[in-house]
Amino acid sequence: MKQLVTVYGPGGYDPDLPNGNVVESYEVDVPDPQPTVEDALRIAARMSAEARIKAADLPDADVAVLSLLYDPWAVGQAVSVGDLRAWDGTIVECVQAHTTQADWTPDVVPTLWKVHRTPPASGPEQWQPNISVAVGEELEHEGVLYRVLQAHTTQVGWEPPNVPALWAVV
Repeated sequence: MKQLVTVYGPGGYDPDLPNGNVVESYEVDVPDPQPTVEDALRIAARMSAEARIKAADLPDADVAVLSLLYDPWAVGQAVSVGDLRAWDGTIVECVQAHTTQADWTPDVVPTLWKVHRTPPASGPEQWQPNISVAVGEELEHEGVLYRVLQAHTTQVGWEPPNVPALWAVV
């Protein structure tokens, strides 16, 4: 089904001049059945949160709640760079286009996925590759608690004992 979309200029819609501030009009395909209000709210929420998720600008608890907005990671999905999926109580971002496989989960193949935090079940969060960390956060690595000195994305080879410019023992 086609639907006409009208874009108005800075003054917006004027009921006295319904075509007076039209910048552009075009038709779009609308799925049948039409999306619900809940669908629209879900898309709007995802759009407003996505930039902050990708910038690691949200507390872990918020990321865990926002993961409910995203489709769950599942086997057989074609994913593109930048796609977000819910996975294990957090959000993961595709960093290399691929089709998901049972043995390519985000925790097993970090070259395919960036993990946007994993809320710890209890105790300090464990260090893992491909998560964004902020100055002052504390993570545990091999039984030792470390504090982040410089914001970065963790990666293999940059484990806390290997890069003292990024980590300090607490």
